[in-house]
Amino acid sequence: MKRLISVLLALLLALSLCAHGEQSRDADDFLTWLDDSIFEDMEKDWEELAKDLAEYSEDTAEAVRICFEKAGQGDAVAQRIVGEMYFDAYWVKRDLDAAYEWTVKAVEQGESEAMANLSIMYLSGQGAPRDIDKAYEWMLTSAELGHEYSQAMMGIFCLLGVGTEKDEAAAARWFMKSAQQDHASAEVYMGMFQLSGRGGLEKDEHAAREWFEKAAAQDNDAAYYYLGMMAHYGIDGPVDYAKAMELYLKAAEDDNGHAQYGIGELFYFGDGVKRDYEQAYSWYLKAAENGMEDAMGVLGEMYYKGIYVQKDDEKAFEWFLKGAQAGSEGSQVTLAQLYLFGVGTPADPQQAESWFRKASDNGSTEADYMLGSLYFYGRVFKQDYPAALESFLKGAEKGDAYCQYYVSAMYYRGLGAQQSYEAAFEWAMKAAEQDLGDAQYIVGSSYYSGEGVEQNDESAFEWLLKAAQNGVDDAKDMVAYMYENGIGTEKSRLKAAYWRLK
Repeated sequence: MKRLISVLLALLLALSLCAHGEQSRDADDFLTWLDDSIFEDMEKDWEELAKDLAEYSEDTAEAVRICFEKAGQGDAVAQRIVGEMYFDAYWVKRDLDAAYEWTVKAVEQGESEAMANLSIMYLSGQGAPRDIDKAYEWMLTSAELGHEYSQAMMGIFCLLGVGTEKDEAAAARWFMKSAQQDHASAEVYMGMFQLSGRGGLEKDEHAAREWFEKAAAQDNDAAYYYLGMMAHYGIDGPVDYAKAMELYLKAAEDDNGHAQYGIGELFYFGDGVKRDYEQAYSWYLKAAENGMEDAMGVLGEMYYKGIYVQKDDEKAFEWFLKGAQAGSEGSQVTLAQLYLFGVGTPADPQQAESWFRKASDNGSTEADYMLGSLYFYGRVFKQDYPAALESFLKGAEKGDAYCQYYVSAMYYRGLGAQQSYEAAFEWAMKAAEQDLGDAQYIVGSSYYSGEGVEQNDESAFEWLLKAAQNGVDDAKDMVAYMYENGIGTEKSRLKAAYWRLK
């Protein structure tokens, strides 16, 4: 099952990390995907089996005979191959019981690749009852014996938390072991870790490029994609749209959905090519058909706005629904809005709320803010300050300045929670440090009055001036007053007049 494991590793690139730093998926996502996807076509393993059998004879029928004979005589490699033949229905009828028996015979003789095969059986429930612990144990044993495929799979197990705790640093160590044996998928993972600064590694774009180039030398489509993406966005070098297109096209030859999406982007925005919405639509469609949820959202937007295609709210809704169901945070937010306002589908506030919450769980601060606002102002939903504060807090804790501002205001006024000037100041400061003018006004006012923080005229003036410079009218009046009276700053009638007139 060497090729099967390679295919598994390549496809898992889409389930773990992506170019733009999306969250890693977990073991449940992986196992669900494994159930649905990996064992649909056993013929994908036949090419590797043919290579293995060719070691016995150029005549396949004779090679099969010799292999079975050697397996019966106790040859571990032949036993592993026979197990694979029964698993993949190559020259024999598929028989998972026989596949398991022959694989175990090879494992008992210490054949490391057979151990990896046995792990896949336990992992998938194909040929053996699903047992994640045993899958992990056999993959680990194989990896420790130096099998490069198993080392790469151990990286996946540690990355996603399959049979063990999630541990990106451990994943990086296993990927490194495999990459040092020139395993292309492991080299891609190393490049991804270096590009994002994950796995305990320092962010190093140049090192990432070197890993991707090693994998690309083995004609790895994911490596072509990442090199194309680096050229597209000017990572570790100047922006080079022509190079990006060249590399994306190479990856797209292997039906790489990320690369197809990248080509769509180049045509959509006219980067390095003449803007061509027809070509963009075609490539986005290919990417969407390959499961790229971002492409589904773009197709929804094209139908919603009537870009290249005729404006069609119902088709827009269908594509946003597909993107949302595939896990796109942006599509989930948009779908919630479509349900909220009844665009392309009957209005359904409950569905809107459900999709806002899914988007929030997926990391969207926009969803947190919108849901909080709906509860805060009583729009569509009944006014509910505790529910509003709960949503704003989710966004605030993720770092969204607007959510932080609302949390501050709600604590200040005691809406949805016990009044707390200290909490109000704390959250306002977080938003103020992100240059949100209204929050800067609250911070300045708090320093001026001493509510929630020790009174300090100089700090009050500093923050109120920032708010005024960001266009907050009440802050302008306060700054003018403080200049006029020399509070927290030197007295200046000229500057006071400036801020009163501004």
